[in-house]
Amino acid sequence: MSRRFTASPAGTNDWRARSACADADPDAMFPDSKALIAAAKDICHHCPVLNDCLNDALRNDEVQYGLRGGLTPEERRAINAPPPPPAATPALPATLAEAVALRTTVDDDGHTRWTGVKMISFRGKRYTAAQAAFTVGYGRDPEGPVRRSCDEDCFTAGHLTDGAIRDSEARCGTRPGYYQHRKRNEPACGPCNRANNDADRRLRTTGSTKAAA
Repeated sequence: MSRRFTASPAGTNDWRARSACADADPDAMFPDSKALIAAAKDICHHCPVLNDCLNDALRNDEVQYGLRGGLTPEERRAINAPPPPPAATPALPATLAEAVALRTTVDDDGHTRWTGVKMISFRGKRYTAAQAAFTVGYGRDPEGPVRRSCDEDCFTAGHLTDGAIRDSEARCGTRPGYYQHRKRNEPACGPCNRANNDADRRLRTTGSTKAAA
């Protein structure tokens, strides 16, 4: 124990009076080599007030010198050191677009790659990677299966199609195709615009939108 403490008179209730080092050479409890530290610790480990000594040292910040409670100054400093600050919790993405952006990278050729598990949960809703990329890119949930229009494992929105897009593409160049674009609140493609204009002209001139056989 530290040189600051001296054994109390016999018969008192002070724990120091019962310490194993009370009658030892004071220098023995201030070892400066591994062998002397081991010898001093052996004295401590047979001490009936080991815990009292250690608690007193920690309570009074006695972490600089000597063996106390069987521990060196370095060992006592480790106990008294403040705990490390908690690791910062990453902020959750505020939007689905942010969640997708955290998981994707864009190649130089325009293909988007997905990193990690190809499933995502956002605000209680689960998406496959393709569904999430489609929803972010088109601003709406997909209708039916999402498929790729390229040959890569790609998640670029423009390379993804759903049932509505495929149906529209099948009708492209027709008046129904034009109305399919309108239904989805998107600009009609050139062939659909031309088909709609042709149908309007026929309606004005013949009273029917059908082309002559």
